[in-house]
Amino acid sequence: MNNKIKQPLKKRVFVLFGGFTVCLSVFYLGVILMTAYIVEDDIMARLLMNERAYITEHYNNSGKLITTRTDNIRVYWQEDGDYQELPSEIKKIVQQYPSSDEIFTPNDKTHFHLLPIYLEENIRGLLVGNVTPFLVVTTMSKKMLILSLFLVIFCLGLSLLLAYRLSIFIVAPIERFSRELNQNTEREEQLPEAKIQFTASTLDNEIGYLSRSLENAINRVNESYLREYHFTRDLGHELRTPLTIIKNQITLIKMENNPITSNQNESINLLEAEIEKIKQTIDVLIALAREDSINTEAVSLRAMFEEVVITTLTVYPDFIVEMKIDEGTKVVTNKQLMLLMLTNLLENAARYSHNQTLSVEFKSGKLIFENPISKETKQKSLNTHTSLGQGLFIVARICEKQGWQLSNHFSEDYFKVCIKGLA
Repeated sequence: MNNKIKQPLKKRVFVLFGGFTVCLSVFYLGVILMTAYIVEDDIMARLLMNERAYITEHYNNSGKLITTRTDNIRVYWQEDGDYQELPSEIKKIVQQYPSSDEIFTPNDKTHFHLLPIYLEENIRGLLVGNVTPFLVVTTMSKKMLILSLFLVIFCLGLSLLLAYRLSIFIVAPIERFSRELNQNTEREEQLPEAKIQFTASTLDNEIGYLSRSLENAINRVNESYLREYHFTRDLGHELRTPLTIIKNQITLIKMENNPITSNQNESINLLEAEIEKIKQTIDVLIALAREDSINTEAVSLRAMFEEVVITTLTVYPDFIVEMKIDEGTKVVTNKQLMLLMLTNLLENAARYSHNQTLSVEFKSGKLIFENPISKETKQKSLNTHTSLGQGLFIVARICEKQGWQLSNHFSEDYFKVCIKGLA
């Protein structure tokens, strides 16, 4: 039995924890970088605001316009509604985006921060700060980048190692439990009466509770299976033996020279037929109860049919079977159940058909049995629900086990049984 696990739980737990750790680390890295850019921009904006406050305070006190205190920040005053001294590259962008407070020149990608200044109705200016030299995040040195990358990789590796150890710690009891279950299953196949025990059942947690519950459930199922196994074995033996004795006694009675009446002979033949039906029923029910009845294989339908026909002809030599089954036809089925079903159908058809003839055909996944019937047999079958003695209850049980569909149909002179789903 192949018990290889395709998707180990430990691997899935590690992927879950590891993936969560990586995603969380990448998310926080992005948040840190975004925060650094925001802080950097806010510092630059505050430098401009500080210069604007300085210029405004000096104008209010002295009534004179002054320049900024640093070379990286310049103020351009508006004359006749235009910034005459403003560099053309910056002026073009300001005219295109008048409300922008941050621009990049297209040629040298210089980064500027802008801040308007209003002193009076006709005195307006624009503070332009070249913040490129102050950009720490974007101009971070190569060594700093390598150090940051190393720290990120180290933290990720440490997190993945922690996730791996955590997955082992969480899954280890379940893996041990699964391994013991597999070992107990293999031992059960050799010693079916042995009770299953799990070491995890001693744990005082959820795994221990699950182990104890499963241990009790499996042991109860095994006990039930053993009872059914012994019952099936004993039943088959205890029923077959007396039936064989009865059949032998009937054979001895028929071999004796004592005269018997026609009614007695008819009763003896009926008794033989009923004994044979009981034996067939026992064989089928025991076969259905066995575990190997679920095993299937591709078998030759015609070869099995020929085998059953030969066996039937030894009992009913006048039986005629018209078989329309191709030589290479194969079906996937349990061979023993298939032989029992065909034997049941053929023997009952030979016993109850009007002139001991049967037509069998296989086409498009359907197996069709058709035999002639007399009006008396048809009426008797309808009144007693015996289905012409063809044992359709047993056949129906076999078809149900194999996943086939069974149907029957009466016509004026024929009775047809159709089994669908054979492949």
